[in-house]
Amino acid sequence: MGAVSGPYAAAAMTYHSRGWAPLRLAPGTKAPPPSGWTGYGAPYPSGADVHEWATNGQGTGNVALRMPETVLGLDVDNYAGKPGAATLTEAVSRLGPLPDTPISTSRTDGASGIRFFRVSPGRCWADVLGPGVELVHHGHRYAVAAPSVHPEGRPYRWTGAGGNPVDGPAVDDLPALPAAWVAELDRGSVADRTAKAEITGAEQVAFLAGMPEGEPCPYVTRVLTEGVAELGTAASRHDAANRYVGRLVRAG
Repeated sequence: MGAVSGPYAAAAMTYHSRGWAPLRLAPGTKAPPPSGWTGYGAPYPSGADVHEWATNGQGTGNVALRMPETVLGLDVDNYAGKPGAATLTEAVSRLGPLPDTPISTSRTDGASGIRFFRVSPGRCWADVLGPGVELVHHGHRYAVAAPSVHPEGRPYRWTGAGGNPVDGPAVDDLPALPAAWVAELDRGSVADRTAKAEITGAEQVAFLAGMPEGEPCPYVTRVLTEGVAELGTAASRHDAANRYVGRLVRAG
């Protein structure tokens, strides 16, 4: 078989050598990632895995960077009516300025793109900062990066804070996320999350069976109504669903 060419084949090993975990995507797509390689507790690809994907015919596709535990991305969407720039500005006014850092983007509006920062390992993180700004971390999402091609045909690229082109960064060279931002976005240790998740199927069934039955009270009806409405407008439906299911369970 001849040499494989494409975004993943061209860049994956370089990303891996710089501390990233490059996953393969189909050509010109942003999803889905390969099964079993994303989310809290999923393994990270080895150099051998990356080399195999880059050379066995799958290297023609795009590059998805799964975040190491030590990296957090702020994904700002400031297009098609999404207010990411305003959300980021408001957060900066509360939490203080962010250091300049490389941005991965396919857009040219000057605000949209993923900004990357170093954080401590072993932590869980919020999934959303606010409308138009999601977080990218080792348990949630990934970043499509150069030289990938957006489904609408735009090339992804790395830029500096002023929009000037820069090389894809090494993880160790990223600036640290300021302490106030860490305090805002940290959701506890991964160890605690794992311990809380250790519940059997039978225990789940028993827990739900103990919930009260009958017509919902006014409070439960209101939570349901608010939750359904927010699912249509939330920056992250996953986050909204988790929040309202939690409120319903506590009500039960």
